Amino acid sequence: MLKIKFWVSMLLLLLSVNASAQLHITVKPHTGWGEARTSNIERLCENVALHFQEQLRDAHKISGDLTIVYNPGNPKIWYRSAFGGDADDYKIGLSVTDRY
Repeated sequence: MLKIKFWVSMLLLLLSVNASAQLHITVKPHTGWGEARTSNIERLCENVALHFQEQLRDAHKISGDLTIVYNPGNPKIWYRSAFGGDADDYKIGLSVTDRY
């Protein structure tokens, strides 16, 4: 039973690495995050992106760089033209504070 759990875990790890290889997520440090670690926010966003990407057809999957920044208030998505990004750049503002 332990062997099966190990191999299932390894398979899930390989699938997650392979599926998220085309989308690189970076969380910019900010004091607004409070006690939340940027590495934890990054892992959570990677997990969410992985689940969304799994549901999309290949033609609709996104790749490139996704930058997560602190944005007080409601979540916000900036278009590439708003921050001078390349065609495959995305930017999302979240108001995560501490562990909420």
